[in-house]
Amino acid sequence: MEKRTHDKFYLSEDRKKTPKEYFKFLASVNDIGNAKNAEILDIGCATGDFIYYLHSINPNLKYSGLDVMPELLEVAKKECSYAEFYNGDIFTGGGGLPSVKYDCIFLNGVHPIFNDLSPIFSNLFKLGKKNTVVNIFGIFNPEELDVVIKSKRYDETDWEIGWNLFSVQSLSRILKENYDNIEFEFLPWNIDIDMPQNKTDPYRSYTINMADNSKLVINGLQLVHRFYLLRIKLAG
Repeated sequence: MEKRTHDKFYLSEDRKKTPKEYFKFLASVNDIGNAKNAEILDIGCATGDFIYYLHSINPNLKYSGLDVMPELLEVAKKECSYAEFYNGDIFTGGGGLPSVKYDCIFLNGVHPIFNDLSPIFSNLFKLGKKNTVVNIFGIFNPEELDVVIKSKRYDETDWEIGWNLFSVQSLSRILKENYDNIEFEFLPWNIDIDMPQNKTDPYRSYTINMADNSKLVINGLQLVHRFYLLRIKLAG
């Protein structure tokens, strides 16, 4: 049996006062601090850490979050009371997807859960309007291979899904062949701080210092993490 349970770790962590490094990168690329009258949607928002961070930079924007897990949204609603939250599935388009059209959409670290991104693109673009920017951040493969991964601890029977690697080439082909009204680019990102290994959770990422002073990010799967921001602009 396959399952996805790892996201429940958000219920036991409070990262709102210590935002992830890539949050700063995404805010900078999208110039959130200087934005005006924009509506922002975070898909896969979990307990609202990213929304909390963006609001701390610019409290004058309208923020919304979407997630499939009601228990995560309950925390988000309490800690980010200024935002709207929806319980829905961006893959199937089911549940309570917003009817609002957004100016800036984020999908952070979510896409590796799925085996096919085509439905996600379609549903994402329905939530946008002319000049909307869609940001898909996480691990991608710079080599010409798509990789589907499932794993389990030695003492478990169910397989955990997630950490799939879609190649830059594969997604570029899908976007070019199916959408005429978009522009897109892949922006690489590298972390520059140390992340210690979490001994109790082998799925969590950590860094290894390399000889050239760069940092290699891996996890217990021994999966090397190459981070990119796939930034898509809708032309209308």
